[in-house]
Amino acid sequence: RSFRVGRVRTFTKVIFPEVLPKIFVGLRIAVGNAVLIAVGIEFVNGSSGIGYRIWNSWQLFVADRMYVGIVVVALLGIALRLMVDLLRWLFVPWQRSATGGRDG
Repeated sequence: RSFRVGRVRTFTKVIFPEVLPKIFVGLRIAVGNAVLIAVGIEFVNGSSGIGYRIWNSWQLFVADRMYVGIVVVALLGIALRLMVDLLRWLFVPWQRSATGGRDG
């Protein structure tokens, strides 16, 4: 206010850059929860999907198929987290330089 900057410019130059890293932290957590919830719902009430395949394989004692499903879910979670980290790296370059090259 003391610099007589408008609301839009204050938002785009001060507030949004401050909030953006926190948005990506929330996205990272949300992606992990989304994968777990989707697989859990498929366990309970699914007739298709990775969670259904894991649960069905466990019930039928087909361990190899069950472990493949678990690995696929893990790889899906890793891939989605890396995607969020890549987007954070692209859209929050000031945080990248502030951490001294470390990612985290």
